[in-house]
Amino acid sequence: MWLVVYIAKGRQKADYILQQLEKEGLMARSAALHGQRGLEEYFEIMVLKSESEFAREIIMKLGI
Repeated sequence: MWLVVYIAKGRQKADYILQQLEKEGLMARSAALHGQRGLEEYFEIMVLKSESEFAREIIMKLGI
């Protein structure tokens, strides 16, 4: 089961977080949240539920 561990503002930030999680050996994916046109896009960052705590620690260490 996938669990959302972070909501990233913009594709660049989402891609960076995904790269860092994958570098640590976690399976991660993102999905765009649909909002109003012309506004910044947001992306859900998801990991397997069993890895969610470790993923949150990694994100915290990134200072995001």
